[in-house]
Amino acid sequence: MDEIFDVTSGAERIGEGGNSQRSYWNNKLLPDTIKDLKFTGEVEIAYSKTAEKKLVFENCIFDTVSIKNERSEQLKEIRFINCRIGSVRFFQCDITIVIESSSVQSFVLDYCNIPRIRIESSEIRNISFEASSKTNEVLIINDSYVTKFTNIDAEINTLELHSSHIEFLHIDDSIRSLDIKEGAVLERFFIDNKDELKNFLKTLQDRQNALRDGTVSQKMVELKHQHQIMIAAYDQYADENRFQEMDMCLVRLRKIDCRSNSLSTKNLLKKAIYLIEYLVLGKMFGWGVQIVNSLVTSAAIIAVFALIHFRVLISSMDSVGQCIKISLMSSVNRFFNVNEIEPIAILGDLDTAEQIIGVIILTIFTGVIARKIIR
Repeated sequence: MDEIFDVTSGAERIGEGGNSQRSYWNNKLLPDTIKDLKFTGEVEIAYSKTAEKKLVFENCIFDTVSIKNERSEQLKEIRFINCRIGSVRFFQCDITIVIESSSVQSFVLDYCNIPRIRIESSEIRNISFEASSKTNEVLIINDSYVTKFTNIDAEINTLELHSSHIEFLHIDDSIRSLDIKEGAVLERFFIDNKDELKNFLKTLQDRQNALRDGTVSQKMVELKHQHQIMIAAYDQYADENRFQEMDMCLVRLRKIDCRSNSLSTKNLLKKAIYLIEYLVLGKMFGWGVQIVNSLVTSAAIIAVFALIHFRVLISSMDSVGQCIKISLMSSVNRFFNVNEIEPIAILGDLDTAEQIIGVIILTIFTGVIARKIIR
C-alpha cells in the first residue's frame, strides 16, 4: 500500500500495491478546496464523476501532480494558491488554470485545449506547451518570474506580460499576439515570428527615446531587448539575403553594445574609451559597413586641412580666391597622397599627418566597397 493521507471528509483514497506512491482522487464528493496537504509521491487527478467543478489547492506541497480530464464538461477550473509543486502536468484538459503566489518547477501542457491560464505573483522555472496544445490566453502578471517559456507544436492566441520577469521566451508563429505591458522584463528571447519582429522594429525608435529616462538597470534591460531584436532581425534578413538590412542591424548592434558597455561601468576612463570608440568607429567609419560615414569623414578632414593651409597662405597670396583654390588642392593632394604640389615647410608635419589619415580612411572605404560588391 502506498502512502495514505487525509484530505477532508468525502475524499476517496485508492492506493496501488508495492512501493508506488500514486493516489487517485475521482470521487464526486471531493471538496472544492483542499488545504494544507503535503504529499511526496505522484498525485493523479482523474475526474470521472464530478460535474461543473472548480477545484482549489491552497497551502499544499506536492512533488508531482498529473491532471487528466477526459470529459471537458466536468472540471471547469483548477487553482493553485500558495502552493509548492515540483512538476504539474495537464493531459487532455479543457479547463481554466490559475496559479497564484506559488512556486512550480515544471508546468507542462500535453494535448490540451485551455481557455485561459493566469499566473500571478508566482515563480515557475519552466513552462512548456507540447503536443498540439492550444490556449486562448496566457496572462503572466504581478511580479511573476518565469525562467523559461517554450512552445512545441502549440497555439497561443494571446500572451500578455505585465509587471513580470521572463528569462527566456521563444517567440514563434504559435504566439499570434504578444502584449508586453508596463513593467514586463524579457531578459532573453528568440524571435522567428516575422509579424512580431516587424512590430518590434516599428517601435524601436520609441524604445530608444525611452532610454533617456529611467534608472540604469531599466536602461540595461531595454538595451538587452533591443540587442535581441537586432539579432533576430539579422538572422531573418540573412535567410532572405537582404544584405543592406543586415548591415543596418550590424550598425545598431554596435551602437547598442557600445552604450551597454558605457552604462555597465562606473570607471570614467572606460567610459571615455567607449565614447571614443563610438565617435571613431561609429561616427567616422560607420562601423565598417556605412559608406556615407567614410565619405563625410573624408570631406571633413580635407576641409579642416584646407582651412589650415588657407590661414598659413593667405598673407602671401594676392587674392582670396587663389588662396582658397591652392589650399583646397593641396589638402586634396595630401589626403589622396598625390604629391604634385611642393610641400610648404611650415606645414610639413601636418601634411604628413593628413597623408596618414587619408591612407587609413581610404583603406577602410575600399574594404566597405569591396564587401558590398562581393556580396
